[in-house]
Amino acid sequence: MFPIKPLFDKVIVREIPVEQLFTDEDKKLMPFGHEQMKLRNRQGIVVAVGPDAEMHVSVDDRVYFEDTAMYEQVFVRPVDEFRKGIDTFWQFRVHDLKGVAVNAVTVIQYSESDLPVMDTVHA
Repeated sequence: MFPIKPLFDKVIVREIPVEQLFTDEDKKLMPFGHEQMKLRNRQGIVVAVGPDAEMHVSVDDRVYFEDTAMYEQVFVRPVDEFRKGIDTFWQFRVHDLKGVAVNAVTVIQYSESDLPVMDTVHA
């Protein structure tokens, strides 16, 4: 459990390191396609939820956000502000989040009449 509980409609998100997103199965870092991708990731995992945000997101949800979103960095301990190589936490208002990843994948199957049939497969 995260040691800080946000207030109102705020959530605390642990940023997923960009290296983690661009690492293949053999743990080799894949080449970056664009220099700006190295700067900051736009995905994270929710670690704490305020009481007014519980209907929109929950802990362990993967969320997406923009660089221009209103946020502030959260430090678990004051000394963490000066440490390198530790997890980065951001506090957002829930309406500044871009979206929540869904664990269902929609598969389109074509029937004999060539009309698409929607089927949901849970990952």
